[in-house]
Amino acid sequence: MEISFEELLKDMPWDDIHWNPTKLLTMKDRYRNTPEWFLSVSNRGPGKTYGVSWILLEYFRRTGRKFGLVTKIKENLGGIAKGVLNAPLLDRFPNWSLSEKLATSKQFSEIWISDHSSDETVDTLAGYCFAVNNSGRLKDFSSLFHDVDILFMDEFQSDNYVSREFEKFVNLHDSVARGEGQMVRYVPVILCSNSISIENPYFYELGISAKIQSNTHFYRGDGLVLERFLNKNAAEEREKSAFYRAIRGNRMVQSNIDNSWLNDNTACIAKPTEEWGNHVYLATLVDGDRKYGVRGYYTSGYWYVSASVDANCKNVWNITVDGVENVPMLRTGNLFVNLRRKYTAGQLRFANLHIKNRIVDVIYK
Repeated sequence: MEISFEELLKDMPWDDIHWNPTKLLTMKDRYRNTPEWFLSVSNRGPGKTYGVSWILLEYFRRTGRKFGLVTKIKENLGGIAKGVLNAPLLDRFPNWSLSEKLATSKQFSEIWISDHSSDETVDTLAGYCFAVNNSGRLKDFSSLFHDVDILFMDEFQSDNYVSREFEKFVNLHDSVARGEGQMVRYVPVILCSNSISIENPYFYELGISAKIQSNTHFYRGDGLVLERFLNKNAAEEREKSAFYRAIRGNRMVQSNIDNSWLNDNTACIAKPTEEWGNHVYLATLVDGDRKYGVRGYYTSGYWYVSASVDANCKNVWNITVDGVENVPMLRTGNLFVNLRRKYTAGQLRFANLHIKNRIVDVIYK
């Protein structure tokens, strides 16, 4: 059946229980172009996996085209598909069953759908499962993936990332997004997870760590869109639960309820106010291809570090050993001592969590 992905999304019915991903997946990016990165983060339980999996299965049913599921490590291959796809498959496709089989090469696995609606069961290859840490081996099999149209990675945020994970994920996408007469095909990636940390490698490499605020709902970048939402039904059910009431002070519990970032301490994140008084520009810090400006405020005694810099300032310091040539290291000067003193005294403020984490790491490592 000929139907586009966007037409399919418009034709999908939704209930009030599960997250409806169609708004995110039909959004345009900042420049009104079709994005290829779609990210969704929320508190635990709103059915992110369910919603995306339902779309993948329906897309396969309506078009015969394939999809790919992405996991972090190769050891998971062979046991991914049911955990991701089984709930919507049981609810929405009663005549189907699925199995996941490790490919002969053992470099990826295959997702097979068995249709039992007639006397003779029909088995069809519906997609593949790929491992991020095995991305280097996938290019040898890329011709097999020419009709994989969508990639989905569930729980992309975690406490255990693969070494150079983002780079390997890009390599994985490159191995899939080719063929059918094209050097580079459009293959959108859908990434979902609970709210773990703004400083995760995906946000950082996409350049949005410093742009996601606590009240961000939708964010549009160049080639990407993000939705961060709170499922109130799930939050209310957890707040009523005796299990959760007994441990309400736990930070994971709080994140599961209110969608706060689990691993992020936002203390000392602030914007200057009039009460801080007038400021003087003190120094520029160089962090690879990024720069931070340090300002001192007379009345309050605060020092403030932001991404806004004075290009004319001559007081410039590297905070990494591979910084700008002929620029001194921060640790060799009095500015380093004063930054640590201000932070210890509770008088150092930061524009966002990324800057805070970088500066605190430098002055205390």
